[in-house]
Amino acid sequence: MPSVTLYACATGPNPPKVAYLLEELGIDYAVKSLQFGEGDDSKPGVKHPSFLAINPNGRVPAIVDHKNGDFCVWESGAILQYLAETYGPQYIGSGKEKWEVIEWLAFQISGHGPMQGQVNYFKHFFSKIWGEDCSPTIVKRFETETYRVYGVLENQLKKQQQLGSEYIVGKGFTIADMSFHGWLRTHAFAGLDLTDFPLLKAYISRIESKETVQRANKKIADASA
Repeated sequence: MPSVTLYACATGPNPPKVAYLLEELGIDYAVKSLQFGEGDDSKPGVKHPSFLAINPNGRVPAIVDHKNGDFCVWESGAILQYLAETYGPQYIGSGKEKWEVIEWLAFQISGHGPMQGQVNYFKHFFSKIWGEDCSPTIVKRFETETYRVYGVLENQLKKQQQLGSEYIVGKGFTIADMSFHGWLRTHAFAGLDLTDFPLLKAYISRIESKETVQRANKKIADASA
């Protein structure tokens, strides 16, 4: 049995965040890919009773930590904090730096993810669900807010560069970076242009090239095939 079971899906920017950390930690984990909807007993989905017993919100990611009495954790930010504090405190830091990491993690899950997610929804899914085109004004509103978030990141990366760091907080790869990268790597799907954010563009490429990130993305893709 693996040490951790990670529940994920074929697409989506949140499960990879958790897989990045599991790879960094060197924890043996299995990926179970779930489909949308309830599914059935032979192929359960995120709304199936068996998964709702793990995550009552019926969303991925969620984990079951078999090393800790089959403890279940859901919501990507909570999972990242749990795994880092339990198995790899270097990925969350200590003292003031820990709270800086948590600040940026909170900003990603409350600001960046929801805004870019709305861009995706209104561009790719709204017309399929409602049978009519979305107002360009609505799309523009969420694009503008996502670009504002990108600007905040660009400024932070500039400050960090001046301090000799390639990461969002401190000198190393933390759960703040992992959380942002899960979404940033999908900017092209949202039709977002990084021309005005050269440091952010380079940052995305650097994180994407990490072996742990590549292994995590492949493992999720393979489990969904």
